[in-house]
Amino acid sequence: MIARRRHTRALLAGTTIFAGTVLAGCAQIPASENVSSCAPADSVQTQREGGGSGPVINGDGVAEFTFAISSSDGTEIYPETSLQQDAQGNPAPVNVGILDDYGMVGVKDALQCAQGGETITATMQMKQIFSPDQFQLTEAQLQQEATVTLKVNRVYHSAATGSIAPQHNGIPAVVTAPDGTPGVTMPSEVAPTELRSATTIQGSGPKLAAGDTVTMNFSAFEWTSGSTISTTWGGQGPVQTTVGDTDDGMFGATAELQGIEVGSQRVVVLPASTVAAYTADGQVPVGSGDAIVVVMDVLGSTPAAQ
Repeated sequence: MIARRRHTRALLAGTTIFAGTVLAGCAQIPASENVSSCAPADSVQTQREGGGSGPVINGDGVAEFTFAISSSDGTEIYPETSLQQDAQGNPAPVNVGILDDYGMVGVKDALQCAQGGETITATMQMKQIFSPDQFQLTEAQLQQEATVTLKVNRVYHSAATGSIAPQHNGIPAVVTAPDGTPGVTMPSEVAPTELRSATTIQGSGPKLAAGDTVTMNFSAFEWTSGSTISTTWGGQGPVQTTVGDTDDGMFGATAELQGIEVGSQRVVVLPASTVAAYTADGQVPVGSGDAIVVVMDVLGSTPAAQ
């Protein structure tokens, strides 16, 4: 049921369990905030235009961007495209780190320290774009130079950016790894039978309203065992869904984001009855009577069309 909207895959099909993750009990300042200290990669030659602003792609980062590839003589090799698209065909936010999975290490390096609004022209060898394991290219072809044109539409903070909020009774305590990945410590009580929610990191961005499109990273945990049911952390990137939509893919948890500021982290405890009500096929991802804890880091939003 918990799923990426439109352009992405269902997440509950696979379970990720975190083991041995070192967590810190304070808000992690995302690397995307370190604009002045970000160091561009020196493995590729880049030219930047457009005077970008906002967060930077620092490390893996989260961004919406397109890319096009041409040969050194200007011949088009790959037309302008994006790694993922939304329902309207626009670039969707992705974790820039997945470029490594495609063998596009030079493209990832070219995006280092980029900001929203920039156009980047980068020169690199073909082997920095196309993995020899995935493409049948000769050694001579791999050595050839190519030009990659990147248009960075938007860069997001990759984790909640606000201040730590006071702990709430009955709400799991959240701790974060250096990259923002959350872990939870459950209260010493049986799974609750009522819905609970609280803000654990207080952001300072625009407030969300019903119908807004929200971009977030999230993890879902089983109350009794604390094990991770589903997560966007460490994968292709955040999800986009509609605040308050009964088909939000998160058992209605996004209704608890109304009035919450971008940059916040929100924890929602969904009792078994709520989970069951949103699960028409009866395939509930937890045991009978258990609850699901959803931790949502709100990275950005787009207001609903008026």
